[in-house]
Amino acid sequence: MTHVNIAFANPDSFGKLGIPNEDFYQVVKFLKKKGIIVYVSVGGAGVTGQLALNWKKYMHRSRRSEFIHNIKSFCVEYGFDGLDMDLEWDNVTSLYSGFVLELNDTLKAYNIGFTAALPGSFRYQELSDEALKVFDVINIMAYDYTGPWDPSHPGQHSSYEKAIEAIDFWKSQGVESRRLRLGVPFYGYDFMDLTNITSFSYSDIVKENKDYAYLDRVGEKYYNGINTINKKTELAKENNLKGIMIWELGQDTFYPDEDYSLLKAINSVLTADKDLEINNEFIIYPNPFNDKIVLDISDNQLSNGVELELFDIFGRKVYDEIIHSEKIDLSYLSNGVYFCKLYFNSYSQTGKIIKM
Repeated sequence: MTHVNIAFANPDSFGKLGIPNEDFYQVVKFLKKKGIIVYVSVGGAGVTGQLALNWKKYMHRSRRSEFIHNIKSFCVEYGFDGLDMDLEWDNVTSLYSGFVLELNDTLKAYNIGFTAALPGSFRYQELSDEALKVFDVINIMAYDYTGPWDPSHPGQHSSYEKAIEAIDFWKSQGVESRRLRLGVPFYGYDFMDLTNITSFSYSDIVKENKDYAYLDRVGEKYYNGINTINKKTELAKENNLKGIMIWELGQDTFYPDEDYSLLKAINSVLTADKDLEINNEFIIYPNPFNDKIVLDISDNQLSNGVELELFDIFGRKVYDEIIHSEKIDLSYLSNGVYFCKLYFNSYSQTGKIIKM
């Protein structure tokens, strides 16, 4: 990870920013010691009732300066490197853009980063062009296209196709690729009972059955498994986006199921070798691949044979052959990350390849 957003901070009735969990500062210190850039996310989908009234009160022009001073002081006191604006839907009012512009002036003066979490394929009418331009990065919430609020549309709430649509949408709004992060979900929705649609974490579905880690649907449960997360990460790379944003890290798998981690899957794609090369003579491409890989190697070396071993993420050997042809059909393998070992003459090489 490069960045972690601590969620969520909101104003109290006096305009002071606070986070319900009092241990957050210890988390901030721990992350910064690890070299992680730490932001505070303000707002969130849960801003209703009194919290919504507090936001409306302190974004107003008559109290805006005081509130912005409090936000800046909060970031400086607790060592936050930046702030992520995550007011959503009904809380994005006519006060929003003016507030964002003034807040940006203060944050930039103190070298505090400024990002925003915005819907996948929808732009708030109250978000002006000027306000949109000040955000360093837009975290695209390319999920929740359906859910408990929409029981008439059960199904996938965060498809690969919607990820493509979301990237194209924000590009059409004039946001450069380098200012976009694609959001992916570490959770899903269970539509079994349409009168009581519930959410579940990715770790919950893996605990039911490890094989579910590679699916996107089990019965009426819809989520993103490893294969779809890999494809979305590759999509972000192909579009030269700033990176991948996750909601939310605590819903991933951990010990003893860390081999099924979506975070690890994302990292594997982001750090995958574009090609595997030995002494400028031996290359495997494309990487990632769909059905076949190509060994770009001299005829002389091929005639002698090259041994290729492939292992899945659990260390199980899934391929071991002496190769005499440049094209290798691996269409029968499941999508995912594979570790390879190549042996020829007196050389050997290891690396990673990804089947999409």
